[in-house]
Amino acid sequence: MRLPDTKLDNRLENVNDDESAAKSETLDNAEWYHGRLSRRNAAELLQDNGDFLVRLARSKTDCSLKVVLSAKWEGRHYHFEIRERHGFFCVEEVYFDSVVNLVRHYLSKQCPLTRRSGALIKEPVGRVQFLDEPFILRGAINVMVACLIIIFLYICSVL
Repeated sequence: MRLPDTKLDNRLENVNDDESAAKSETLDNAEWYHGRLSRRNAAELLQDNGDFLVRLARSKTDCSLKVVLSAKWEGRHYHFEIRERHGFFCVEEVYFDSVVNLVRHYLSKQCPLTRRSGALIKEPVGRVQFLDEPFILRGAINVMVACLIIIFLYICSVL
């Protein structure tokens, strides 16, 4: 089925009765959805071929948030942008009515995410809390510097 009001040659995957229940599921509730997660942290979580997760990443071109499917396949880490067009989502050619249905399709059908990569997704990787140590350290240093400045200004005003 073609996307409505477009000239795309891509297909819209029909949603059967089993998958229609997934429409009500939100991305936030999916075990494999991590929210904001860096490429580096995603790669650390993907240990085995077929491991995958979905994350939010900031676009380098316009600083907008984009949805990315990260996967490990044949020893390489792949980061596929999930594109949205007219309310439908795709990685390459097949469009779905939700990101949840996109992931369910590639997981159940075991077809490659892209022709070029041949990457398959097999095992979802659940959420993990990352503590960004440099960020926490920078915050602590900033507080310490601010306190020293306040103390210095106080001492100067008293003398």
